Amino acid sequence: MAAGVGVDTDEMYTAAILVRRAVVHGEGEDACHQWSFDYGHDGVAAAAEVFLGEADRALQQLLAVGREVADGLTQQAGAYRSVDAEVQRRLSGLSGSTPPGAASLANRPS
Repeated sequence: MAAGVGVDTDEMYTAAILVRRAVVHGEGEDACHQWSFDYGHDGVAAAAEVFLGEADRALQQLLAVGREVADGLTQQAGAYRSVDAEVQRRLSGLSGSTPPGAASLANRPS
């Protein structure tokens, strides 16, 4: 028996949900730039502000990628299910539509 490729759409939907939860958690975090910069040294405070501002921008980019991944997983799982349903519909339509004797011709040794 040949090995085939299968897709577990339930797992894809579950992964999308987990990614969305991580994104929501990330959105709920306080922004780094809201932290206090009272370090007693202007240079350290300025460096911390730059660093934490970059961290905030990186987090926003990561959250955007997470949203795209979750949406993509959901769309792909839906597409797989749609194709599977269409294949099943077409195969069901074929049952009983084979002309008499066609099956015996197909199974005849060559």
